[in-house]
Amino acid sequence: MRHISVQGSESDRVSMSGLIKNAIPVRGVKMLRIRYELHSWWNEYKRHNAVPALDVQKAFAFGLLASEWFEDKLAAVLFMQEVLLASQNLGVEDLGTFEAAFAAGHVRVYKVCDHLTDKVLFHIAHRASALTEARKNAIEKLFEWTRARDMWQSRAALCTLAQFADDDSLRDRILNATMVIMRRSEDEAKSAAGAALRELSKFEMNKVLAVLREPDNIAATSVIALKKACTNLPDHLEKELKEWRKDIIAQRRSR
Repeated sequence: MRHISVQGSESDRVSMSGLIKNAIPVRGVKMLRIRYELHSWWNEYKRHNAVPALDVQKAFAFGLLASEWFEDKLAAVLFMQEVLLASQNLGVEDLGTFEAAFAAGHVRVYKVCDHLTDKVLFHIAHRASALTEARKNAIEKLFEWTRARDMWQSRAALCTLAQFADDDSLRDRILNATMVIMRRSEDEAKSAAGAALRELSKFEMNKVLAVLREPDNIAATSVIALKKACTNLPDHLEKELKEWRKDIIAQRRSR
């Protein structure tokens, strides 16, 4: 299987490694070059009328995602977005394969998780929205994922669902899922929950405020999560919630 084998500069490698907290190996290759390498491979297949069968294409994409290298994982997301999704060959029926990838630990870096969410998973779910049964299957699968043991899978699901906050039939369920994920211990989970509250507050500010005023909920937030959640709130409410959080945590520590 092909990989992104070119090497970036040492300064880019160090910078990118720091960005992902040295979670996985990095070559220091920028996204523009990754896209160039990926499409060079793909255009070579097309020039020789040797485009692989669809199952081979999908295996290639998920194989890249399984690589230990950061750039390969980004290439996987690009291939899914710019080849498979563009040709309408990635859909709800593939969510099980994504689930297996999360379970195997192939998505354990926030940059990869968020690219996958924004560029692939959201578009699968959004495209399915036009088809009643497919929409139901996609949305239900994502809500199921919010309860996953793997934090990255639950984060990806919540970040995808948050982009459907304009659907009033889903908001209460998204809000409930958000607070479950907020109570996870991982900072990345809390940050995703804060971002989801930000999206929900555009439509249900009072409900978001009510949830955050619950002592157990506000105590579960992180500083970053609360800042994100308060993005659309008036300054005085943001200040009130920050003080409330500080007081609740202080009370609990003094017990």
